[in-house]
Amino acid sequence: MNFKRISIKIIFWALIPFLFVVSIVPVMSHLTIKNSALDVVKRRDAAFAEIAAVRLSENLQKYSYFLQTIADTKACKEMSFTHMEPLLVQARSRIHFFDGGIVIFNKKGRVVWSYPLGFQKKGHFFPSPSHFKSLKNNLRPVFSDIFFHAPLGRDAILIGVPVIDDRSRFQGVVAGICSVEFSTLGTTYTKVLEFKSGKSSFGYLVDGDGHVLYHRHSSLLGQSLMDQEAVQKVIQGKTGATFSLDESGIKLISGFAPVPGTRWGVITQGNWTEVEKLILFYIRLFTAVLWCGGIVSAGLVFFFIKKHLNPIRVLTQGADRIAQGDFTEIPVRKTGDEIEVLSRQFNSMARALKASFANIKNRVEALDNARTALENSEEKINGIINSVADAMMMIHENGDILWINDKGKELFGSGAGEKKYVDLLYPNNPPPGSCIVKNCFATGIESDSELKIPVNGKIMDFWCTSNVVLWAREGTPRRVVLVCRNLAEKKRMREEVLRNAQLAALGELAAGVAHEINNPINGIINYAQIIEDTRGSGQEDVELPQRIIAESMRIANIVSKLLSFAREGNEEKEAVNISEIIDDVLDLTQAMVKKDNIKVIWEAGGGVPLCHAVTHQVQQIFLNIIGNARYALNQKFSGSHARKELIISCESVTNNDQQMVRTVFMDRGIGIPEKIMDKLCNPFFSTKPPGHGTGLGLSISYGIIEEHRGELNIESVEGEWTKVSIDLPIAR
Repeated sequence: MNFKRISIKIIFWALIPFLFVVSIVPVMSHLTIKNSALDVVKRRDAAFAEIAAVRLSENLQKYSYFLQTIADTKACKEMSFTHMEPLLVQARSRIHFFDGGIVIFNKKGRVVWSYPLGFQKKGHFFPSPSHFKSLKNNLRPVFSDIFFHAPLGRDAILIGVPVIDDRSRFQGVVAGICSVEFSTLGTTYTKVLEFKSGKSSFGYLVDGDGHVLYHRHSSLLGQSLMDQEAVQKVIQGKTGATFSLDESGIKLISGFAPVPGTRWGVITQGNWTEVEKLILFYIRLFTAVLWCGGIVSAGLVFFFIKKHLNPIRVLTQGADRIAQGDFTEIPVRKTGDEIEVLSRQFNSMARALKASFANIKNRVEALDNARTALENSEEKINGIINSVADAMMMIHENGDILWINDKGKELFGSGAGEKKYVDLLYPNNPPPGSCIVKNCFATGIESDSELKIPVNGKIMDFWCTSNVVLWAREGTPRRVVLVCRNLAEKKRMREEVLRNAQLAALGELAAGVAHEINNPINGIINYAQIIEDTRGSGQEDVELPQRIIAESMRIANIVSKLLSFAREGNEEKEAVNISEIIDDVLDLTQAMVKKDNIKVIWEAGGGVPLCHAVTHQVQQIFLNIIGNARYALNQKFSGSHARKELIISCESVTNNDQQMVRTVFMDRGIGIPEKIMDKLCNPFFSTKPPGHGTGLGLSISYGIIEEHRGELNIESVEGEWTKVSIDLPIAR
């Protein structure tokens, strides 16, 4: 066999997959169809069982409804049975299915009346204590399991409904008793469970203990089938289908579903062997058709290959001449198919190649001109980059600086382009895990952060942004551009805004603090006057100087906290105690909230860890939030009110896998409309009227919290309450 011939190769390689397919497909089809059929049949039988269970539940309700009409009579509610017998005689056509009679039990579960009269002895207990307890607790109808009914002398079930008086109190039970074998209740089972899903498929019913309530084989009535898996699962309240083997080894598939409102279960049973035989027949038929089709197809392929390969051979010879530089056109055979089109395309290619050789020189000249233009464009781009006032550098994936603009060389030195970026940003320490360049190479996502970078021996603040500018084919970053902007002027303006906001808060506090100081000063004056009046009389009070000292210390403490808030604090973050900051803020605002009749509930959490924060900035945040809460409470309650309160709590939480200290301020004021929730932190946005707010409080607070790597969350229900949560990272 000559494998160099294309016809042999095509036939050979077409034959291999065909043999593979016809060998594997029947096996895969058998497994797939069998498993699919198994799944479909299981779903079908489970659905049959569930539908039958629902239908049976609906049909059984008419019996409980009839008993309920008896339970709702005035005589039954009052346990007075004088008129009960005439009532049941009139309904004789409807109670014939209760061949065990109708029995009324009192609230203790004892028989107090039965129909026919005397059929059930008075004083006997309810047959099933568990069902009686369920009736008493749930006040819903109960369908009991099978029990032996002495008056009937055979197995029976009980349908019971609660008797409830006009005050909704449990008075007893009205129960109808049906024998398992002879009651006309069996017709209800028959209508629902006698269906055909196969030649040998049928359904049966079991109670909550696994005993048969209905079966096409009457000899099984009352028998326990707890050894069957389907029965075990259905009395557990499960729905589904399962496999099992009967006594003769035949495979059976059983669907099961609980009957709603009862402890009973419906089980369907079918012969899986019948389905399996049908599957095998169709698989064999499919395999035979597949082989026949494959053989016919192989013969047709061989015939048409032989017919169409001659023009291809001519086409191949022409292609060889073109490859040797002979651009003579090949003859075109009018076959009317792709071979003719391919021949014409070869001729077009030959003409195009001939013309392209003539244009090569012109194209080379055009490429030279383009290179010159590219060099000029590169000069312009370099000029633009070097004119930028921020330091810019391109970084290789190994950390080398590939180029740096003039501003970068001015800041970091003329030799910065020959260093690694870590030598500029972190000269004395290894790069941290939060390094924006490292994260940009790792994730390919733009990163930015504020960094402190040593420049000429001086630590300066920069806002640095890194972004990927070149990707590898496999999608990994290869080049990153880093831009460093000097934040000295920006930080000065920000500190000025923060200072102005602090001074505004200080002015608001001054009046309250003055009022707070006025009380101890009056006390000191009074104590001093008493000392003056009693001097030399021998009646001096030795406690008065101590009171003067205590009141003076109180004034000093208030003034000290006010001055501490007023002075310009250290901007460096440190370990701070949030509880102490809240205590200081409450001392400063005590006079104002007291004047407004606001009750402050400070739920200090024990063992709350220290935070990494700037103390006076956190004070400013808390003062702003308390001020907003005061305004909201005063808008809702003009005077004193029991619900005019501000609740403050502090606890340790985990937020996004990070340990944080959460401080919550909750007021029961006017709340915030949902439509403006997304605008609360916008600068100059305020819900207060002119003269009562600048609209900068929450904006400044949001900026401070964001710089602290924390979170600000605001929840509110308009007219009801507002909750502000502040999460700050703990100090490591």
